[in-house]
Amino acid sequence: MDQLMRNPWAGRCLVSLFALFEHAQVMSYGNRMIEADQGNWTSNAKDLFDGLAKLALRFTGDAYMVIYVLSMLLSLLGLLLYVVLLPKIHQWNRQSGFLALSVLFADYVIFGLGFVPMMSALSEVQYCNDDGKLKDYTSTVCWDHQQLSMLVFAFFGASAVLLMSAVVGPILKSERKGVEMRWVDEAYFPGLMRLLDVGIINIFAAVHHAYLGITACCVLIIYLALFQCYKDNFIASVKMAVLWGDLWVFICAQEVTNSNSKGSDLLAGWVPAMLFGYCLMWVVWVFRKKQPAKLALEK
Repeated sequence: MDQLMRNPWAGRCLVSLFALFEHAQVMSYGNRMIEADQGNWTSNAKDLFDGLAKLALRFTGDAYMVIYVLSMLLSLLGLLLYVVLLPKIHQWNRQSGFLALSVLFADYVIFGLGFVPMMSALSEVQYCNDDGKLKDYTSTVCWDHQQLSMLVFAFFGASAVLLMSAVVGPILKSERKGVEMRWVDEAYFPGLMRLLDVGIINIFAAVHHAYLGITACCVLIIYLALFQCYKDNFIASVKMAVLWGDLWVFICAQEVTNSNSKGSDLLAGWVPAMLFGYCLMWVVWVFRKKQPAKLALEK
């Protein structure tokens, strides 16, 4: 797999699949973007978001607790191993073989595809239902010592997940010299994308204000268009497609507050919006004045 990620076309395909899968996971929070008294998705739209929630491993009951515990262990253990083995990990990351494959697996699978499930599980512990029980694990009483303990551990776990995914991950990808190399010295966009995901999970969906998500998506779309962020424009175009997908779902949620059926029907434009974003980045690329991409660590 490490050789695949260094192969241009194989790497592009895998990164695209990972990006689209993660996009589907985080968009499972579309079912929370609207306050109940302001509007509701139609049944078909709700079924769509429920299906995406399964991709994000968002379950309730004992299944939730299993994912919560695994998220805690993987996040804290991953950060601990990185701190202890930091020089070795970066050395392995530049090589081939089993150890390089292990670093790649942790980067793309555990803290890549696993980012939304882990962050979701660690965030859900703060939500209670009307009966004073934990929303996703009703065996726990809210504001009891058990929930407060879970909140403390969740805070450290979520911080570790965000650090490994938004900071460590982009460094590993860039020094691996695969398809996700940075454009010149731009180093912020991957972290900003992760912050957008965290915002969707913890803020935009929780406060039921779709316009906040629209604003955040527009800011990142402009940022990506201005700074390119990736040496390979194919990767930049995929990221732009994901941002337009996020933006479109927020627009649909905002429209649901005016008309349930119209807002839900607009979801049919989700994929076309992503295709538009993908093509838009290529148009921007055509008019961009090219300059040699050189990483800071190569200077």
